[in-house]
Amino acid sequence: MRHTHGILSLDALCGTLGCSMRSLQRLFARQVGISPKLLGRIFRFQRVFSAWRDDPSSLSRVAAECGYADQSHLTRDFRVFAGRAPAAFLATQPEFTQFFLSAHPQRAER
Repeated sequence: MRHTHGILSLDALCGTLGCSMRSLQRLFARQVGISPKLLGRIFRFQRVFSAWRDDPSSLSRVAAECGYADQSHLTRDFRVFAGRAPAAFLATQPEFTQFFLSAHPQRAER
């Protein structure tokens, strides 16, 4: 799941592991503490910030690049995981955080 950034069919994962969907869900509950679907959503959402840094003006491109069906799908996950819409989230971030999300971060001199 981590390798595919959460873009993985749970049916395919069950096939690879040789278990049923219900067995996979029980294993996840016991070993990870959350469902496999939620873990996939978290991995997919983690990728958003690096994709956004490349071009912060295009949320629809970020959504497509990160495996979301569309921009509104990404916005829904953004509200769940970040607590607000993408634009509102960025507006509340300190200048230091903005540096990491900017399109062209400066590189440290060696």
